[in-house]
Amino acid sequence: MRIASWNCKLALDRKWGRLQSLAADLAIVQECASPDVLAAKGVPLDPSRCLWAAKSNAANAHKGLGVFAGPGVDIRVAPQWPEILERWSHQPHRLDLMLPVEVSGPRQLNVLAVWSFNNRDQRGKTRMPGPVLVAMEELKPWLLEQPSLVVGDFNNHGIWDKPKDENSFARHLTAFDQLGFRSAYHHLNGCAHGDEVAHTHLWRAGMSYHIDYAFGPSALLEGAVCRLEALDDWCGPGGVSDHAPLALDLAPSGEQWIAG
Repeated sequence: MRIASWNCKLALDRKWGRLQSLAADLAIVQECASPDVLAAKGVPLDPSRCLWAAKSNAANAHKGLGVFAGPGVDIRVAPQWPEILERWSHQPHRLDLMLPVEVSGPRQLNVLAVWSFNNRDQRGKTRMPGPVLVAMEELKPWLLEQPSLVVGDFNNHGIWDKPKDENSFARHLTAFDQLGFRSAYHHLNGCAHGDEVAHTHLWRAGMSYHIDYAFGPSALLEGAVCRLEALDDWCGPGGVSDHAPLALDLAPSGEQWIAG
């Protein structure tokens, strides 16, 4: 089963073929329009196989977080999520652009889809955990009840960590470690955080960063393959985005899952 994440940088209707070229069973797409907008622009999708979220205070149908299921895969939002969203709706670290998805298909999975802004508007005013950390804490039992992944554009890396930063990437790694989760790219390629050979985001010429991840338990990653598409093929002059996709191929389901 293949799970892919890609920040498409808007206009997904014109880039739908590139997304389809990834042949993902589950595609997590940041900066994409709502399924209704995509369908109105001629994208051949099944609305029943799509989930989408956007900033509730922006009402922007052209820029949100989408999850698209391929043939033979069914998806639904975790039933406890609306209550959690409501509880955090008036906080600076809103959870609008997180989507916890229950996946049924070649593998039974819980997947927390991520597009994190890391309280960008709160920098310099307050120090607090960002949306990924908050969502992970709220969803901890859900993430441990069956094989689970946390996947998406984190907009975060250890090179930007500062002392006393409650949303540092080091704190993310600690939180994942406490769950027994590892970054698929780093775990499967024997690479330490900060020593990435391949990057996922081209900020400007000569400056690229690794900020897109798939985290999961070692048992789930056993036998998996994680690859990053080449930045030159997706970004830069003539490219279709400023991010290259991350794709995780999971091995066929093995022994019964044992939580914890």
